[in-house]
Amino acid sequence: MKQFLLASLLFVTGLTASAQGDFSAQANALKQQYQKNKAMTRADGKQMPKASFVVICKAEASPVAVAEQLKALGAEVNSVYGRCVAVTVPADKIEAMAQTEGVLLVDVATKGVKKTDTSRKVTQVDEVQSGKGEKLPQAYTGKDVVIGVMDTGFDYTHPGFKDKDGNLRVKAVYLAGNTKVPQEKVTVTKTDHTGASTQVQLLPGIVTDPKVILDTLKVKDGTESHGTHCAYIAAGTPVEGVNGLTGNMLGGMAPDAELILCTDQPDKDSDGEAIVNVSNSTSDFLDYMKHYAEKNNKELVVSYSMNAHDGWHNGTSPTSQLLGEFAKNNVLMLCASNEGEDSIYVHRTVNVGDSVNVAVSGNQSSIYFFVKSVKPIEARMGIYDLLDDKEVYACPLTINTGKQANDTVQIFSFINDQIKAELSKHTPEERQAFEDVVKNVSNYFAGGIEFASSQGTAMESNTSDNTFKYTLITVKTATAQFKSFLGMPVYGWTLHVKPLEEPAEVFAWADNNATMINEGIFIKGTSEVSMGDWNTTGLPVSVGAWSANNVNKKLDGTTKENRFGKVIGDIAEFSSFGTDLAGHKHPDVCTPGVSVYSAINSFYEDPNEDYTVVAKKDLDHQFEGQKSARTYQWGSSSGTSMSTPASAGIVALWMQAARDKGRKLTSADIKDICAKTSDNDDFTKAKPERFGFGKMNAYKGLLYVLGLYDPSGINGISTNQPDNITFRVAGDCLYADGAEDGTPVTLYNLQGIVVAQTQVQDGMISLAGLHKGVYAVQLAKLGSTLIRK
Repeated sequence: MKQFLLASLLFVTGLTASAQGDFSAQANALKQQYQKNKAMTRADGKQMPKASFVVICKAEASPVAVAEQLKALGAEVNSVYGRCVAVTVPADKIEAMAQTEGVLLVDVATKGVKKTDTSRKVTQVDEVQSGKGEKLPQAYTGKDVVIGVMDTGFDYTHPGFKDKDGNLRVKAVYLAGNTKVPQEKVTVTKTDHTGASTQVQLLPGIVTDPKVILDTLKVKDGTESHGTHCAYIAAGTPVEGVNGLTGNMLGGMAPDAELILCTDQPDKDSDGEAIVNVSNSTSDFLDYMKHYAEKNNKELVVSYSMNAHDGWHNGTSPTSQLLGEFAKNNVLMLCASNEGEDSIYVHRTVNVGDSVNVAVSGNQSSIYFFVKSVKPIEARMGIYDLLDDKEVYACPLTINTGKQANDTVQIFSFINDQIKAELSKHTPEERQAFEDVVKNVSNYFAGGIEFASSQGTAMESNTSDNTFKYTLITVKTATAQFKSFLGMPVYGWTLHVKPLEEPAEVFAWADNNATMINEGIFIKGTSEVSMGDWNTTGLPVSVGAWSANNVNKKLDGTTKENRFGKVIGDIAEFSSFGTDLAGHKHPDVCTPGVSVYSAINSFYEDPNEDYTVVAKKDLDHQFEGQKSARTYQWGSSSGTSMSTPASAGIVALWMQAARDKGRKLTSADIKDICAKTSDNDDFTKAKPERFGFGKMNAYKGLLYVLGLYDPSGINGISTNQPDNITFRVAGDCLYADGAEDGTPVTLYNLQGIVVAQTQVQDGMISLAGLHKGVYAVQLAKLGSTLIRK
């Protein structure tokens, strides 16, 4: 049963940490929670609870050796990466874990936020099949490449995830923590920088049997549609009769790539609590995808359309280190985040007695105040009237870290029977104080707000053992719904942070659709450090978004101009950017991310709430036990969540081409290709800090990988494809639909050598005498394409 204490309603009594310097503030907060659970466990005789942490080792220590010591304490080692060891440890061994030889500090992995901007529902980004509205050359379609997608809300039965013969292209589903489905057990070998290695068994939930994947009684997720939409953009199969704005069939960038779809879906007990702890599941997802690709001799690119601001943005958080370590020798496309037009970042040095004051708008929003001090700090919250631009309520429940370093205040707009039962255990004064707060805040929002502080240790960089102490103040309004008018919130909230004994340097980031308001004492944040914390090792490919259309097409065929993407070719306003605290610039490159057409989860109860539905089709025989035709839909959505899988699909084409040349690509290689071949125009030149290398160009990148790219044109091969001409190969004939007869044609092999010169006759180009393989076809000065005979 869930324990419900008044401490969780109003305040949590702080516990003195015996080794506080060895824990991050986030880990200290989690440790406190589990120490409370440990005390309750001893009282009622239940099994000792376990918690997931990430142990960061000293630079010279062997993480594998540390892992073996942690096993001796009773910890389960979930993964080893870089200088980190992900573990699940009994609550009574948390302190001993921190004291283990070779441990620098203990931290926790953060969960990401979907980076979809669903308020900007414009039309598709040209054709989802390409980076620019061009048809991709048929020579490369992602064959022998695996695209891994980590997300939520997958519809495994969608026809967009099957080949033309109806076979499932999803080769594995990883439902982290689910022990009930028939599954594969996988053990991987992890090797650290010293050469030491250890065996790690991955979390349960790996499903590879297509019959099980398509059994909706065993595997189904109707909570949302984000994962379905993203996976289809990367590698969706075109479905007959489902067309985009131009009338061409919708499909993904790499329609012949294989897919591995990963999501957290743990077993739940009768109270809805997870039976298996999946806090470190991202490392297992990456380990499994790499294991599958190596086992099956495939290339691998991972698309990740989530991010977070719960970190120092200097590459030291466990998740940023994990993703950075993976990106060193693999390809990871990571969304830059969606706060490029929002005031979310504040950096100030605050004197004693002064306050840094922020007013925040946004339902279900969060803010993280990182204060470089562990001297006493006072913090309080209030309610902000967005129409009158003023604070209208100051909550009397405050935090003072001098009295209690780790503190949690939860503010509710209601009192239910469970709360009444807990209130009855407290003094009349405490009950009255709580009831007064409830009465006041219920005028402004429904639900609850969590307001907390914790202290701990952080790393100065991910390459040294230098650390510093800090205080973390957080506000999370995940369950609060502020009152609104005509769909717009009328109220927001305020936070006031005041150092009491010494000046303090403050770094703050807002997240989850939050933006800071500049009015009176409330300071306006900036969007110039708005990239997600997970990007900040500088090793993954950081992907931004630009706008390729400004009309919104609906199911009835009507269109409407989109005011958010009104400047075609310009950066998407939401696309995050800036220089992180470790000095890396973001994004690296951009692809279209405004109103991308893609598949929608057919099990999602209300797709119209998050997507503009643009097409639908009734189909049967899509999954086990289907008794009647099911309606499958396609719709548009916006965000770097959309531009990231588009980039991953393009990279899959490049990886297939590199495979033809005997090369394997890494994230660093992808950045090099983008630097050499991305398109730059007046928009990118006007805002280089927003576009990175520019606009990703699939075709130029292919030519570069194949060694055929020459922007000067001296080698005779154009870096653009011909306009209004499409190609298809049939035996010894290449049909060039739209090309005029008599057009001169030159064919090159992959060494750039001319192998044939001819011309278009009766709409065809002869390939007679050419061996099987890939060729570059140059049509006069109209452009070139790549074909596979």
